Amino acid sequence: MRRLKAEIDDIREQSRSSAQLTCALVDLAWRRGFRPADLQAAQTGLRKDLLYVESRLRTVRGRSKDVQRRLWARAKGGHGSRDAVREHVEALAERERVLVLRRLLLRQIADAFAWLVLRQDARLILPLHREQTHQLPRAEGLGGPAEIARQAMNSGKFFVIENDLTRCVGLGDLTVVFADRAWTRPLSFEVKSSARPEWKVGGELHVQLYAVHSDDPADVELSAEFERTIGGGPIPVGEPLKERPEQTAELLSGAQLLVAASSAAGQRLPGPSPRTWKALGNVLSRALADGACYDLAERGVVFTAIRCVDDRAPEAVSTDLFEKVRDLPGFGPECKIATSVDLRRNDEWSALVLPIALWPVSRDVRAALLCGELYLACVVRPDAWRDAMKAEGLELTEEREGWTVTGRSKAR
Repeated sequence: MRRLKAEIDDIREQSRSSAQLTCALVDLAWRRGFRPADLQAAQTGLRKDLLYVESRLRTVRGRSKDVQRRLWARAKGGHGSRDAVREHVEALAERERVLVLRRLLLRQIADAFAWLVLRQDARLILPLHREQTHQLPRAEGLGGPAEIARQAMNSGKFFVIENDLTRCVGLGDLTVVFADRAWTRPLSFEVKSSARPEWKVGGELHVQLYAVHSDDPADVELSAEFERTIGGGPIPVGEPLKERPEQTAELLSGAQLLVAASSAAGQRLPGPSPRTWKALGNVLSRALADGACYDLAERGVVFTAIRCVDDRAPEAVSTDLFEKVRDLPGFGPECKIATSVDLRRNDEWSALVLPIALWPVSRDVRAALLCGELYLACVVRPDAWRDAMKAEGLELTEEREGWTVTGRSKAR
C-alpha cells in the first residue's frame, strides 16, 4: 500500500508541475512571442509523457481484475482483513483515476499550444476538429509525423501541430502554418509511415504525405514550400500508394469548410468581456485561498469555485455552496450548469472554448484548474440566453435539435 500511495502522490505532483510549467511557458510566449522551437520542445515533452501515461494505464487496467481477485482470496484465506482489502482496492481505483486525469491534462496542454498557433480563432479550429477516441499510435505510426514535424520546425519556417497529441484538432496527422510570414489558413496533412526492415535503431523510415487544399495562391504556396522544406517529391513509380479514399474525402470536406469559415465576412466573436474575466478570476482566487467562493458575474450567470482533489470537490462544501446559489432570485433547480470537469471530459468543447492555460486570469488558478485542484461551475438561469437575445432585438426559439434566431427583418 505504501508504494501504491507513493505512486499516486507522484502522479499528482507530476500533473501539478506540468500545469505550472505550461502556464509559465504560455505567459513567456505572450511576452516574447511563440517560436517553432518552443512548439517542438513542448510537443516532444508531451509525446513522451503521453506515451508513458497511456502505457501505464494499459498495464494497470490489464492487471486490475487479477490483482483484485488475489487480494480478496487472501482475505478469505485469513491473511488480511476485508477492510484492508477494500482500502487497497479503492487505492487501485484512485491510481487509475489520477492516471486518466493526467492524460486529460496533457491533451489539454497540447490544445493550448494548438490554439496559440492558430491565432486563438475558433473559426479556424472548429473545421479541423475530429473526435479522436484512440490512444497515441506507436512505432512508425507515431515516428513518421513526429519526424516530419521536427524537420519542418528545425527550418524555422513553420509551426507544425501533431494532431494526435490534441483534442481540438483531429483532421489528418499534421496541421501546418507558416511561422516566418503571414498565412491565410492552415493545411492538414495525412502521413503514412513504414519502417524498413522494421521499426528499430538504424532502420529506414519511409513516409507518404497527402494534403487537400484549394487553388488559392496562399494555400498552394504553403503546400509547395512545406514539401520543399521536408524534401518531399512525387511517390516513386512502383511504390504502393497508401492513400485511403475515406481519409482523402474527410480532408476535402474539412478543407472546404475551412475555406468557407475563413472567407466569411463578419465580426470575430471576442468571448467573455474583461469584466467577466475579472469576476471569474476573483472567484477562482478566493476559492483557492479560502476553499470556496461564488459570485453573480452578470445577469443570469453565477460562477462558483471550490478547492478540490482530482476534480472532486468535498460533498458538504459543494452542497452548501449550490444551496446558496439556488437561494438567489431565479436560480432554481432548473438552471443549466457547465463545469471545468465537463470542459475536461467533452473533447468537442475543445474546439470552441479557449483552453484553461490561455485564460486571462492568474497563473496559480490556471495551474490549479488544469491539474484538478480547483473545481469551477458556471450556473446559468434558463432564461439568460433568451433575455440576452431580446436585448439585441432578436427572438430565440429553443428546439429539440438546436435554436432558431429570428432578427428584426424576420430573417431566421
